[in-house]
Amino acid sequence: MTIARPDYLEEFLVSLIREFKGFYAPNSEWVKSTVDYYEEDLRRYLGTYFPRSLLETYDIASELFGKVFGSQIATDGELRILDVGCGMGGGTIGLLFVVLEKFRVEKVILRGFDANDESLRFFREILNSGAWNKAREALRKLEAPGADADMAVGLRKVSVSQRIFDVLQDNSEYDVVLTSKMLNELNVEKKYRRFLETYLPHLSEHGICFVIDVNDKRDCLHISQHLSNESLEFLQSHDEFECLLPPGCRICAEGDRRCEGFLQIMCRDTNFDRLNPDAERGVSKVCCRVFCREPLYRYLKPQLMRFDFLASEAGENHVYCPRLHS
Repeated sequence: MTIARPDYLEEFLVSLIREFKGFYAPNSEWVKSTVDYYEEDLRRYLGTYFPRSLLETYDIASELFGKVFGSQIATDGELRILDVGCGMGGGTIGLLFVVLEKFRVEKVILRGFDANDESLRFFREILNSGAWNKAREALRKLEAPGADADMAVGLRKVSVSQRIFDVLQDNSEYDVVLTSKMLNELNVEKKYRRFLETYLPHLSEHGICFVIDVNDKRDCLHISQHLSNESLEFLQSHDEFECLLPPGCRICAEGDRRCEGFLQIMCRDTNFDRLNPDAERGVSKVCCRVFCREPLYRYLKPQLMRFDFLASEAGENHVYCPRLHS
């Protein structure tokens, strides 16, 4: 992504890692399952993978809200956010920073679910940390529309599984639904389609849903290809929902065509040791799709198509819809 991030984000991450004694120790196998992490594991995660998740979600949401929704984003005073598999809050906090930067909101109501009690404890402590308070103050100095928003946070331990997939068990609605790098860890058949079937009905009239995941190879396909195939299957049988990004999915689904599906986003300056001033800055890669209800898609479609084509100009790592740009 080519977005220029504000300075306070990097300052927040460095301060947070120091405050919680995080450290940098990358290991691609170790990070594939986070449900049993304890305190030392979480400090390692905080210094290594937490910044990636935060900045990846920040980049995706900031690009979408800024270039598609535009600068005039209004709410009724409250914004309700649901994060399924929130962990210690990297993706959630990246999203929160964008919300506070872009939305004129008086109150954010956040519900988060995760299977790891220790991760949830870290999440709570991060939202009460000195680093978090400094970041909120930086937003006030930038005169961000939501800088003074109150926050009501409810975090609960729930294990998503084949048997228990719906952690809500109610009819609540949310303006933003997020899952970030959780679904790949589940041993559940058709987990991406099942997530969409379970959680998209909880979207408010103008709500949006971010499905973000790593892009390793699983069962001979990249995760982005599994997500693409299952998204098209879902769209074929649910006319009331659409895929905001990439915006051409309904055409593929109605024609019973299978997208090539390699929808990878590359984010810069996410992967490095932030406590080492000489560390070389690296990139990270994720796959992502964004969903909404059909009326919102219809309203935003002109901006979406333009945004999708602009993304393709950044190179093959940023193409949202290979069929659309072939």
